[in-house]
Amino acid sequence: MAERPPSHSRVAWEKLEAPQSHSPLPEPCEETEVQPLQLDATQLCLCKEEKATMDFIRAFVNCPEQDDNRKMEFLDSICRLCRIAKSRVLSQSLDVFCHTYALAENVKVLLEKEPRNNLTTAVRWKAILAITELGSVERVLEGREKGLLEACFASILALPPEAEMQDLDIQLYLRTLKDMDTMLQKLVLSCSVPRVSELLQIIFQLLLNYTESETVGVRVRALERISVLSYFLANHPTLEAWRNLEEDMYGPTCYGDVQVPILGELLGRLLLFYSSKEETSWAAFSPLFSLSRFVHRQRSRSPTKDKVQRLHWKIERPNLLHFPTTRDFAMDFAKYLTPYETTSIVLVTIEAMRDSSMFDREAASNIVDLFTRYPDFWLEDVPKIMSCIHKNLECINTQSARRSVESLLLALTDQDPTKVVLSLLKFSPIGDSSGMALWEVILSTPQTLEKILKELLSEQSLDPSDKEKTYITHLSLMASTELQSEGFSDVYQRHISLVTVSLFLKHLIELSERPDLARKMLVILPCIREFREDGHSDIKTDVLVIFRNVMRHLERKEASAIAVQLAEKLLPLFDAESSRLQEVSISLFRDLVEAVVGKDRRSMKKEVQRGVLPLFFHTQDRTDSVSEASREALFAAADFLKWKELKALVEPQQTWRTVERSLVWDRRRAEEYMEQSLPYLNNAQAILREAAIRFIGITARRLGNRNEKLQDICDALLPLVNDADPSVQSLAAQTLLILGTQRKQQTSRWSLRTLCCWLWRGRER
Repeated sequence: MAERPPSHSRVAWEKLEAPQSHSPLPEPCEETEVQPLQLDATQLCLCKEEKATMDFIRAFVNCPEQDDNRKMEFLDSICRLCRIAKSRVLSQSLDVFCHTYALAENVKVLLEKEPRNNLTTAVRWKAILAITELGSVERVLEGREKGLLEACFASILALPPEAEMQDLDIQLYLRTLKDMDTMLQKLVLSCSVPRVSELLQIIFQLLLNYTESETVGVRVRALERISVLSYFLANHPTLEAWRNLEEDMYGPTCYGDVQVPILGELLGRLLLFYSSKEETSWAAFSPLFSLSRFVHRQRSRSPTKDKVQRLHWKIERPNLLHFPTTRDFAMDFAKYLTPYETTSIVLVTIEAMRDSSMFDREAASNIVDLFTRYPDFWLEDVPKIMSCIHKNLECINTQSARRSVESLLLALTDQDPTKVVLSLLKFSPIGDSSGMALWEVILSTPQTLEKILKELLSEQSLDPSDKEKTYITHLSLMASTELQSEGFSDVYQRHISLVTVSLFLKHLIELSERPDLARKMLVILPCIREFREDGHSDIKTDVLVIFRNVMRHLERKEASAIAVQLAEKLLPLFDAESSRLQEVSISLFRDLVEAVVGKDRRSMKKEVQRGVLPLFFHTQDRTDSVSEASREALFAAADFLKWKELKALVEPQQTWRTVERSLVWDRRRAEEYMEQSLPYLNNAQAILREAAIRFIGITARRLGNRNEKLQDICDALLPLVNDADPSVQSLAAQTLLILGTQRKQQTSRWSLRTLCCWLWRGRER
């Protein structure tokens, strides 16, 4: 047996010609001098016919604007030259000649110049034969396949329907399509092994582009080409089988599986066509059946065991009694496809429900319903699916399609609520109409939203101080690393950050402003309330805003019971460091006071009485919004308690005598307010420290000698003698002197000298 030549040898063709550079194509009919081949004695065996073929090719390239007969003779010459090279085992060196005279580019130009409305000559057919032969020459078409195929498909697949083409030679037409199928198979077979997947991707993508044509005939032609190539794949699913098919294939041996990167999109499109009621339905059946065999034969060796055990679909050869349904095909594929491939099918189907889609939207909806029914097999890449839904939602308005999308969203939320929330926060800014529609769907089933909230809460397991250090710097970034990056850090993988929670709550704020949605949020308020335990003021503020919005849209009877439970939790927030949190908590407190009715008033009375003094102090707050909110809340409290004197405290010109009449006329109440005022001695605002000192002085004078905690009060006032604010210093000293007089009346051991020494020691501290 003759020994096969080395796969990368270069022999006679290199000796025939070795060009110094590759020149661009000459302009039509431009006289260009081409150097003749330099033959040595070893190559004199070339016959006259072969030399004439090469001479003709050179002449045509130099002046390509010629009649159809000359074009076909040029294409025949290419085929003849390639066959000669293969018969003499010179194909590895023929690429030098092909590149020098740009044969592939010239064939492409001929295809592009053919009329697009008819097929009357054999130029297209001859061009396909020439491409097939050039593809068998190693490296001649490498990197040029896409351009050639684009020209080829545009020239043939885009032709009008057969009935509309005048003087059509039907035999030539059918022969052209048949040889195009052969060309596609041989191009793949002749491709170097590392580029097989790349070439399959190019071919299928170009064919899929033609399945989007408005003309049914064009779609059918493209589907038929896909069918032939799919049948070819079904019979040769591994590179090993391909190598055995073609003896003249060059390149290193590789026994890996054939990869079709576009398989998911391809299957999605075919399933949609198969579900339609037009001619494309039958055209899609054959490639679906072939690809089912291809996937099964290729991947049945290592399928996902769990999927195979749970799915029992199997596509049988069709007969008169049974024909596979779209569901049969889809679920059979689901056993073997990768998450990337199943997700691609889902995305294609969602896009097919758009109002402008050429597909049957009812059929697309049915396929989406199938995904919803079996989420474990189809809904694996939640972020990608959520992005696709958000992108296409505004263009999906058919009732059945819209209903299917909403069901799909709920299935995704049930599958992975955290990823749904993260995706919505990433893709839908505040005010985005599509985002609002998706949030509304989630809110339509409170149990789903409750599940989301509980999961977010369970993820917030970091210590508050740790969360501050880890996340606080990201709060100002609406698009944080967590929402942008594919790979999260370990911390982000384990915990939901303040950014996420904050964005989530802001979307809920927007929803709670709508009366119809606010009422639906009533059942999830207990879960939202848990976020108040978070240490960050922005989170607490957002939670309170949600409560305030919801409460304002409820009937008073509904709001009354909630108001009693919530009021107690608000009082500590009146003195928060954040003025925004202060304002919101105080205004919400006012709403709660005004909402209480019936028997709930008795339970609420104690909380309102406890809120009076803090509200009074904050009417003097240096932040205008806080002082204004405090005055409004204090007025509501006075109205609730029916304290006419208390309403006078709201007036800016109120005097401390009014305070005495309003707040400390009752001894028991005066003692409670005295205790409540002590923390304000340490308030950051000097004006509030001063107000607390004045109130303590008035209350102590009111209580007189019966004040058992006078010593504790003096100890609390003593540090203020050294306060940074002069007015606070002076007022504290005066109050201590007054209280000292009362103390002297309680015990003879107290003297002015003792008091002065005590004050002096306080200064030394």
